[in-house]
Amino acid sequence: MAQERWLVIANCQTHGLANSLQSLVPDVEVTGMYPHSFNNAPLRNNRTLAQYDRLFISPGIEKMIPRARLERIKQHTMLPWFSFRAYHPDLVYAQCGGVTFKSPADDYHSGIALAAYRKGMSLADTRELYRGRTFEICGLFGWWQSERDRIVDHLHQIGIDITHQIRRWGDNDAFMYSTNHPKIRVLFDLAKELVKSIGREPLANVTMPHDNLAYAGGFAVYPEIGESLGVPGSYIFKTYDTYRQFGLDEFLAGSFAMYDRYPREALGVTGEFRHTFEQIERAL
Repeated sequence: MAQERWLVIANCQTHGLANSLQSLVPDVEVTGMYPHSFNNAPLRNNRTLAQYDRLFISPGIEKMIPRARLERIKQHTMLPWFSFRAYHPDLVYAQCGGVTFKSPADDYHSGIALAAYRKGMSLADTRELYRGRTFEICGLFGWWQSERDRIVDHLHQIGIDITHQIRRWGDNDAFMYSTNHPKIRVLFDLAKELVKSIGREPLANVTMPHDNLAYAGGFAVYPEIGESLGVPGSYIFKTYDTYRQFGLDEFLAGSFAMYDRYPREALGVTGEFRHTFEQIERAL
């Protein structure tokens, strides 16, 4: 009997989920593929789709791979879009003229830094904003319950219950590197529940795979926010494709240098962060 094969197509969480599934169900061959990887060779990749027995895919991904013949895979299982903003409420995606651009921490910008720049504040004065009082008046405390309820409800909709797991994920430290990059223990637990949801039993006591998102961009858990959530915090940031980390001064200087490339009045944030950013701008 031929070995069963699964394909995972999602966002930046693709390979963490695929590796976790592979660890938990060793009699299945699991492959992870990013949407852009599919689009690099759509004809060749379409020829391979019929070889897979099950597709794990996040909602909306099919729009990112319009040439994919996903119907060639008989069984489809929905993946969650896992995000959680309570640890990083100041994180925003910046854009100018509808086009996003990078920061020193890859895709991740500080709403406070961007708002201060738009107001013409100096780098030194902006640095002084990073304190508990600022976070309080900007509405950046107290996000845990609403974010927990949102992600628990989202996962319930696709048949996954993480009510108990989410309580222990943050026992010792933040379980997110950024708003959309969970640590591997989160993806591993999600993979377990996905396996159960399709009627399979995950293998017990297996090794958790390496945490590939530790090599991606990471945003600081500000100490004051970390303290309010019972986890350690620091002003340490990280960019993509390196383990080098850097502090707030370097992050702000690099951010301002990037903002200098654009018309000040044209700078803004993407839609999902607009409400938070407007609240920050009003407070500063």
